[in-house]
Parts: sequence; structure tokens; C-alpha cells
Amino acid sequence: LFDAVPAIVYGVTYMTDTADIRFVRSVDRAIDVLEQIARNGRPMSLSEIFRAVNTPKSTTLNIVRTLAHRRILELDPETKKYRAGPI
Repeated sequence: LFDAVPAIVYGVTYMTDTADIRFVRSVDRAIDVLEQIARNGRPMSLSEIFRAVNTPKSTTLNIVRTLAHRRILELDPETKKYRAGPI
């Protein structure tokens, strides 16, 4: 059986099976990266991020580069660690 997850429709939360919801894997992984950095509370290296979110390093690198390009994350050039950006 599938786990039940909340689905929000017009501001009302319903519990539904995950089989009823289609996920965009790249968006889901990007959110995992952002949540991990937020929970960690300090800048993180690429290695720390990919181990924490359990995604391939190349995938994590592409996600992190995209988020940095959009200024959602920032890379400290000295420490080579990522932190939340100005947005």
C-alpha cells in the first residue's frame, strides 16, 4: 500500500495516496536541497549536500548550480560552501 500524503486543493488539505500525485523529480530534489541547507543552519559543501539528500553528486551539482544562478543559493568563493541567497 502507498503512504498517505496531504494534497491541498483550493486551500483545503486532503489525505491521498502518493499514487494519485505526479511528482516532478527535479523539483522534488531541488526542494530537498533547499530544506537541507535551511535545516543545517550553516553553509554546506557540495559533498555535504549530496550525502544529506542522497542524490548523485552530478545531479546535486546541477541543482545547486541552477539554484545559485537564480540567486536562491550563494556560493562562498573562499570556503566553496553554499548558503541561502538573497531571495
